[in-house]
Amino acid sequence: MLHQIAQEVFHVPLMPRNSINCYIVEGVLVDCGIRSSYNVLKDALQKIPVHQHVLTHAHADHQGCSDQLCDEFGIPLLCHGNEVARTETGMVTNDYPNPKHWIAKLQQKYWAGQGHKVDSTLVENDSIGNFRVISIGMKRSPSEKLPEIEEIEAVAWAVQNMFLSVTAYGLGCYWTTAGITYFEEAKSHFGLESEDKLLGFLYIGYVEKPVIAISKRKPVNDRECNSNCVIG
Repeated sequence: MLHQIAQEVFHVPLMPRNSINCYIVEGVLVDCGIRSSYNVLKDALQKIPVHQHVLTHAHADHQGCSDQLCDEFGIPLLCHGNEVARTETGMVTNDYPNPKHWIAKLQQKYWAGQGHKVDSTLVENDSIGNFRVISIGMKRSPSEKLPEIEEIEAVAWAVQNMFLSVTAYGLGCYWTTAGITYFEEAKSHFGLESEDKLLGFLYIGYVEKPVIAISKRKPVNDRECNSNCVIG
């Protein structure tokens, strides 16, 4: 089922309770679920034409029918340089923490699709269509004088200011920690070292129904003040 969630942004749920998803954003198919997702996505792409297919990463629940869709619709496949080997061979569970675990074996056998040639590689800050996804990370100070939690909190304050700026321009903003955020091996994709933290991703875009906040607070000069408070 195809859901339009914003201008030129479509959500395609591929498993119950939105456990596996993909998106069509400005003519770009982002991820493609598992091997059996093919028929759902084929139907979606017949309704919403796409000109590129991008993988966020080449796990079994993201590249499952990339090969079939790229061949069927003649679209190029793009991914990060670190994902090329998994994408082109289809052996996507070899780098799992425990590739011999029964879940990893199940995903490789029933979820993962065949490999497909990567037409172009991506790095952070590349533009795909007219949109970008902003990664959020905490780069640990070399001196480590501050506790780690304070450096994480500083990043959160910066993101809060981004939220305020985005809202001032009438746009929407969403901070998510889904997907690869807490995978240790994901850090290198974003220029982070082992002591750093990947804290999620920031999505900025148009909202379907603008929210107008109505302040109910009294002006500061109308507030009661005790002897320890200063106004002015």
